[in-house]
Amino acid sequence: MEKKSAFILGILFSISLVIAAQVITTSGGATSYSVLEDLTFNFNMTVNNTDVDVNITQVNMTIPSSFSFLVNSNGTNAATHTFSNTTTILTWTHDGLVQNVTSNYLWFNATPATPGLYNITVTSLNTTGTSATNIAVTVNDTNSPSEINFTSPITYGNYSGTLILNITLIDDGTMDLVFFNVTNSTGGQNATYTASNPSGNYWNASLLTTDFVDGTYNITVWSNDSAGNANNTVVASNLTFDNTNPTVTFSCSPTSVRRGTATTCTCTPADGGSGVNAALTSLTASPSTTSVGAFTTTCTYADLAGNTGSTTASYTVTSEGGISSGSGTPSFYQNTYVHNEQELDEFQKQLKVKERVKLKINSQTHYVGIKELTDESVTLEIQSDPIEVTLKIGEEKRVDVDADDILDLIVKLNGITNNQADLIVIAIEEGVGGGTCR
Repeated sequence: MEKKSAFILGILFSISLVIAAQVITTSGGATSYSVLEDLTFNFNMTVNNTDVDVNITQVNMTIPSSFSFLVNSNGTNAATHTFSNTTTILTWTHDGLVQNVTSNYLWFNATPATPGLYNITVTSLNTTGTSATNIAVTVNDTNSPSEINFTSPITYGNYSGTLILNITLIDDGTMDLVFFNVTNSTGGQNATYTASNPSGNYWNASLLTTDFVDGTYNITVWSNDSAGNANNTVVASNLTFDNTNPTVTFSCSPTSVRRGTATTCTCTPADGGSGVNAALTSLTASPSTTSVGAFTTTCTYADLAGNTGSTTASYTVTSEGGISSGSGTPSFYQNTYVHNEQELDEFQKQLKVKERVKLKINSQTHYVGIKELTDESVTLEIQSDPIEVTLKIGEEKRVDVDADDILDLIVKLNGITNNQADLIVIAIEEGVGGGTCR
């Protein structure tokens, strides 16, 4: 019999929980709020006790953890009450907090920190049970995208080829659009690139620097979130786009040496864009001269944007005793022209580098060959006992070919056309002091 009575009481108690009659709305009669992020807002609730028999004795309001309650901002129009709170639960208490068939207002101020959809849960208690109602709160994003940082490119960086644009970006809400705006050094707009979002806070795009004229550029991040907040203050500035290889001057001096003696090679790159990366200039400054013959040596170089190049310089190593006056052709020369088998009088000939003319002076065989040629000058090698002579266009020099203090030849550079030196060679016989020996 006692068990049966307990069961009946349990049923009656369950029914009393269901029929506890309270209506919770905003003070304006709505069931939701729309507020702004990071701004303090007054949340004012109406608690309507429709129960005809009992009073509401306590009201608890549970706020989201991202809301900050403003201390001492709470209130109510109930005549007598006590108030207490934790970080997220606000409590009003009194035996007649909201008397039967009446309504009261309860309010507080709080600041929502993060955009999104939230609930404030309002729970009322009376002697018969509890009633809970959720008041929806939409927190709207008011902050522009922030903490935008370039990981690539970097200000004052030098770039060639494909450039990957990478940023990290944080926004309180949802991002709508991110793009990169490219301007030149005078502020003129050149291009825009829409960024993709592979994961998390990362946004990226790529561009071809070859699509731009070599020069200085700035890249600005334009970011818009779904609430319409924008940020275009982050810039990677003074970027150098350079897709041109450096130029270079590379030579060895002297260009003809005896075996075992030194020649020194100098390589000087130049770059008008990003500048030369001196650490990547590589050459053999003192190449080997232990073997006789014609040789080339290589210089490699690069600029700060990663453009690279290489070039060669030539030098010749002769035997200790000089080159024989015989008819053999040293490996340096590729072509030998015979003037005639008679004593030299005068001739004119166009020669390229590594070409020479065989001629006879005082019954001895000699050679006049082209060692080096530029747009303005030529370096001649006159053998048997090698003599080097450098002439500019229009210049002539007198030469003693056999070290007997008698000048034997006049060599003149008449002009340079199509990588050929136009030479005039005249046989003479003059004393070194200037007197004629004939």
